Amino acid sequence: MGPESAHKIGSGKKDQAVPILIKLLVFSQWALVFLLVAIPLTALGAPFFPLRIGGDPNDPDAQWPTGYIGAVFDEDMTQAALYAEALVLVIFVVMGIYVIRQMLGVLRNVLTGNPFVRDNGVRLRRMGYAGVIAQFSVYGIWILVGLIALAGWADFEGISVILSPAPWVAILLAFALATVFRDGAELKEEQDLTV
Repeated sequence: MGPESAHKIGSGKKDQAVPILIKLLVFSQWALVFLLVAIPLTALGAPFFPLRIGGDPNDPDAQWPTGYIGAVFDEDMTQAALYAEALVLVIFVVMGIYVIRQMLGVLRNVLTGNPFVRDNGVRLRRMGYAGVIAQFSVYGIWILVGLIALAGWADFEGISVILSPAPWVAILLAFALATVFRDGAELKEEQDLTV
């Protein structure tokens, strides 16, 4: 087996990875669409929706069919805290769907052999802006919850406020990659013009 055949084998694996990644992203997108419906129905306690909030799925008092999403919603939460948590989750799910849609566009360009096009830089920048909007929306909800709780209009016992630098690192990475793709597209255009 010469180096040329080894190169062909390696490139075949790379060509197979992108369609598999696209299929995984499409599946993830539909899973997030399900969550976009499931979270509000669960938070509102819709009687026809077969998920319960908190508790043990093996609870003998549970009505069939039941599901366990206690890791998302704590059973000791007040109703106001539950609504606030559900709103935060919906924001992140909507952002996730949007980011997946943009990522699918990037991967489709990669699949056609054109990774360094201006569209990919624009898509990555959109992902960064979506992350910024989602983060500030969540911060706004938490501030609003704090103001409502201070005013005594509602009890938000059980709500979780998580401040982490991880989303901001991902947002900065998206903007950095957008710059790389933009510069790569400019270099490719210059090369195409010189040829």
